[in-house]
Order: sequence, then C-alpha cells, then structure tokens
Amino acid sequence: MLFSTTIIILFSYLHMLGPVLGPSAPDALNDAAGEYFGAGCSLSPVTLNLTQSDVKALKNECGSGLDAEDVQVWQIKKGSAVQAYAFIDNVKGKVRQITYTVLVSPDGKVAGMEILKYRESHGGEVGHSMFRDQFTGKSASDDLALGKDIRNISGATISCRSVTKGVKSILHMYSYLKKSGKLQANAGYTTNG
Repeated sequence: MLFSTTIIILFSYLHMLGPVLGPSAPDALNDAAGEYFGAGCSLSPVTLNLTQSDVKALKNECGSGLDAEDVQVWQIKKGSAVQAYAFIDNVKGKVRQITYTVLVSPDGKVAGMEILKYRESHGGEVGHSMFRDQFTGKSASDDLALGKDIRNISGATISCRSVTKGVKSILHMYSYLKKSGKLQANAGYTTNG
C-alpha cells in the first residue's frame, strides 16, 4: 500500500520560518526576492504531496545530506510570471546550522543564493557575494564541485563545502519535483515594496 504523506512545507511565513530565523524571517525571504526580482513580487508557499517513494527517490537523487521533508519552498511571481522557486534549507557547518535559500528559475538554473542565517563563529564569508555569485546560472547538470567550478574560501572550507553540497542537492530536488509535477503553489501574498 502506498502511504501518502502530505507535507505542508510552508503554511505561514511567520510560523515556519520564525523559529528558524527569528523575527526577521519574513523580511529575509522578502529581501532575497526583492534583490533579484525587484519590489512587488508575490510569494506563495508550495505544498508538496510526497509519497514514501518520492522521499526515497529524492534521497537517492539529492544525496543523503538533504532531508526533503524539512525543505521549505516558495513560488516567487511578478505579475503572473513565475520568476523562481525559493528553497529554504539548513546545512551543517562545522558545528552549527547554516540557513540558506536558493532561488531556482523555471528553467532549473540558480537565479540567486543567499545565506539567511549564519551561526558559526568563523567562515561567514560564505555570505559574501564573491562566494554566492558563483552559483548563478548553475543547474543540476553542472558538477558543482568545490575547488573546481566553485572556489573555496580559506578558513571557511567546511561552510563552503556544506553550502555547495546543499545547493547541488536543491537543484536535483527541483529537477525531480518539476519532472514529477509536484511544484504547485498555494494562495500567497504580495511583498511590501
């Protein structure tokens, strides 16, 4: 018997992101969307209806580092045009979690990447644009290997490796979700701008 689990990835931007990012959570996602697509974007939470076989396939597709049930997904629109899907996830730095978002365009390429919350005492340079901008235009078909097509930052190797692996997993997750027709947004709201 196929066990179907409905996973509401993000049902309220305050409720779900608040505990992860604190009171600035709504602003963090709004700021990321605004930086890449301008003011007035509408954000809609995406509900993923994943079966056990979907979760297993995602773990195989994305690697063991991604827990598909914990990833939060938003659809970003400007007018009626979908600009991107924002995937919010955590990866483990040396000791603590790094919360980041990857904005994936409808064609499966990174439109932008932001570090939303960095909790480590060292390695915060992963939040600088010189590191983040390396991901722009990358897709699931790219290698995304630290030291090859993604430059490492001395003193932040663990954070760089974790974020790079996370972005790669998100791109594979997007590819799977798009192919399987699982990306459909709920009613959303318009950002302040």
